[in-house]
Formats: sequence, C-alpha cells, structure tokens
Amino acid sequence: VQLSVLATPSVILSEGFETAVSSIFALTASSVDDFFYSEPYFTEGSTSIGMTSDSFFDGAGNMRITSINSLDLTKYAGLPVVNFTFDHICATEAGFDYGYVEYSTNGGTTWTSFPTTDYTGGATLKNGVVSFDASSYTAWNTQFTSSTSTPGTAPATALFKTETINLAAYTTSNNFKIRFRYKYDSSDDYYGWLIDNVKFNVTPKTTWSPSTGLYTNTSLTTPYIAGTNVLTVYAAPNGSQLYTATATLGTCPKTATSMVDHYNNKFLSVSGNWSLPSNWLQNAVPDLTKCVVISNGQTAIVDTDA
Repeated sequence: VQLSVLATPSVILSEGFETAVSSIFALTASSVDDFFYSEPYFTEGSTSIGMTSDSFFDGAGNMRITSINSLDLTKYAGLPVVNFTFDHICATEAGFDYGYVEYSTNGGTTWTSFPTTDYTGGATLKNGVVSFDASSYTAWNTQFTSSTSTPGTAPATALFKTETINLAAYTTSNNFKIRFRYKYDSSDDYYGWLIDNVKFNVTPKTTWSPSTGLYTNTSLTTPYIAGTNVLTVYAAPNGSQLYTATATLGTCPKTATSMVDHYNNKFLSVSGNWSLPSNWLQNAVPDLTKCVVISNGQTAIVDTDA
C-alpha cells in the first residue's frame, strides 16, 4: 500500500515592492545621484523596485537593498528545502557594473557574496560568486545594448529571470540577513537592476511512525528508517496497522493518519524452507489467514515431516 504526503513549500517571508517603502527591506544609496524607482515592469503585483545611478562615483559605487530584520534560520535546520527566490532583470553594463547577492550571519556587521555552489538558475554568473550583469542571460544581452536601452513594453515579464539561493548551509545562524548590492563605475549608466517577488521558502520535514512494515521502494526491500524525511512510503504490515505521518516546520508539527490492512506475506529466499520466519518479508511464517507471494524463480520448500 502506497502512502504519500504532498509537501508544498511554505513562504515564511515575501516582498513584492508594491509600495515605495518596504517593511522588510531598507533601501540605501551612495549619494543623491543614486535612485530607486517603482518600475512598471514586474512578475507579480503591478511594480518592481529598480536601482539606477547617474554616474556619481564615491569610491564605492554601491546601492543596496538590505533586509531590515534578521532571520533565525536555526529553526529550519534539517528541513529538505530552505531557500530564497527572486525575479530580476540585471540591465547593467556588461563587464563593468554588477548586481551582487550577499548575506550576513552577524546581523549585517559583515557581508559576503553567496558562492556559486548555493545557486540554482540559468544565469552565467560573474566574478566567481552569485553576481550578474546584462550578459548573464542572452535575452538581456540582446535587449540592453546601450545606456538608452529599456526593457520595452511593460510589464516585460518575459525578461525577468527567477533565481534560487540555497540557504541550507546557513541554518546555524540566528542572525541572518541578505542584501542586493548594485556596484557600478562612473562611466556609462545602463537601465539598472530591477528586483521583484523576493521569497523565503521552506518545506516541512515529513516522518512516519511506526516504522515497522514500512519501505521506501515498491519491491519492499529497503526498510524505512525512523525519523528520516520521506514523502512516499510503502506499507506491508503484518495485519492491521495505524500509521502516522508528521510534517514538521519549526515548532509546528501537523499529523495525518492512515489505517493499513495487509495480509500478504512475501517469500524472500530463492530456495528455502517455508517454515523459517526469516525467509518471509514479515519475519513470520504465514498461516491460513494470509495470502503469500512467491515470485517466479523462487522455491519454497515445505517440510512435510514437521
């Protein structure tokens, strides 16, 4: 009997930049010549946030979108999925201006660019870390050829690309922040970096109990190990058994139960004694109430003298 749980990701935090002021992210510019725009280009809602510069260079040349409050990722340690996703168009001058995605594990005191090993997406990353420019995607490189290029007709949804950053390596941090940093030089100013639909996602851990009579494959040869995260198991108990699936997200578990009646017993030996319990899947010799499965090529030897 197959038992399955549909584990859908839960969004624990999201920002669509629908208003000029965000309660989740702080917008910081290097100077009065740097600008944040509510853009008519988007993938959800009706706007995105855009970062652009008018060639002011302060030695740093940075604009930043930084999470205001720290996240405690320790409560999500061990979950099958802990990540954040975002949609963007990095319409920057290729080879000169970049959009970096960075993290802090100490509340923003120090920042580090995400390594490429944490990234899932189709971009050509720049500078050996998770950073982008207009040449990261062919569609961007074709669209943005000069400082006068624009995304075209709004909402230009097809130009947006979705990126995923795996946060499993940071679930030891209870003071975690992310930021998007636009680093530019003092020459040509392209359209800028547009960001939308930022989400932090987690998927609950699913466990089953009791583990007796549960397997992770249809041939019933790989026993389920108690406490491990598995969405689908196959039940072959010796008789009737009530199984409980527990989905745990942080400190909030949810359970569901299923009663399985199973009266089959499968012979395991290629050629062996019918009366030996270890030759049977349920480690018990079947009686008259059980149906048995003896596969082609197997021989069960019945000791008639017993």
